[in-house]
Amino acid sequence: MAPMSSNRTAVPTFRQDMPPPGGYPSLSYKRNLPAAGPSAKWILLLGGAGIFAGLYRVATYNRERSAELEREGRGLSSIRAKIFYPNDSEITPQFRVYMNRIDLLNRINKQALENRAKQREGVQA
Repeated sequence: MAPMSSNRTAVPTFRQDMPPPGGYPSLSYKRNLPAAGPSAKWILLLGGAGIFAGLYRVATYNRERSAELEREGRGLSSIRAKIFYPNDSEITPQFRVYMNRIDLLNRINKQALENRAKQREGVQA
C-alpha cells in the first residue's frame, strides 16, 4: 500500500450563481381576488333592517297589550258599577266573562292548594 501524501488536500471549488448583469427583469404580478364577504354598505343595510323589524314587533306587541289592558279595564269598570249599584238587575256581558274567569282561577288555586297539602302530608308521613 502506498502512503498518501498529506500535502494535497481535496478542496472542491464551487461556482456561485450570480444574477445576470443589469439584474433580473421585473415580474408583473397583481392580486386578482374577488372581494371577500359583503361590503360595509350591505352589512349596515341588513343590520338596520333587522333593528327596524325588531322595533316593529315590539311596537305591535305594545299596541296589542294596551288594547288588552283597555278591554280588561272596561271589565273592571263593569264590576265597579255592579259593586256600587248592587240592585241593578242587568249584568253586562263583560262582567259575566270576568266573573267566569275569576271563578275558574279560584277553582284552579283551590285544587293547587289541596294538591300541595296532600304532597306535604305524603312527605311528612
